[in-house]
Amino acid sequence: VALKLFRDAGTVTDGDPAHEIDVGSALTHPNVIRVLGATPRPQLGLVLELLQLNKASAGGGWGELGKPPNFDTCARDTYPAGTTFGAPFVLRALSGVAAACAHLHAQQLSHGDLYAHNTLVRHDGEPKVGDFGAAYNYAPLGAEAAPLVERVEVRAFGCLAE
Repeated sequence: VALKLFRDAGTVTDGDPAHEIDVGSALTHPNVIRVLGATPRPQLGLVLELLQLNKASAGGGWGELGKPPNFDTCARDTYPAGTTFGAPFVLRALSGVAAACAHLHAQQLSHGDLYAHNTLVRHDGEPKVGDFGAAYNYAPLGAEAAPLVERVEVRAFGCLAE
């Protein structure tokens, strides 16, 4: 297993550890990092499926699809200089991320932070979406709001695909 420990909740800038625990625990999909359990306070954390990391992105390990955004790039995914992806990799990665988002939307959940840095990929493009700290249930907003919330996530997916 892997363990993700949350920093002090008062310093987290991209979501709420409780959201990540609740939403992550409710999801079962092959393209979502599986949450197996949570650690209690005072040190909140997640017990996750173990994905062997491979920084070289060769072989069978997993690596981050992209780099984290910063104030200059927060609306765009960024990648290390010289990064290229072949068509089979791109198709598999985007298909898997789209399937994960469709699974969330079927449960009226929005990821809320869909970027390349929240997606792990294998060398063959198989993705696993994680980091559900900004996720939320949009059902209370009503049926009229659902398509609008989903459009925002589709826009984020479009930025990822670009």
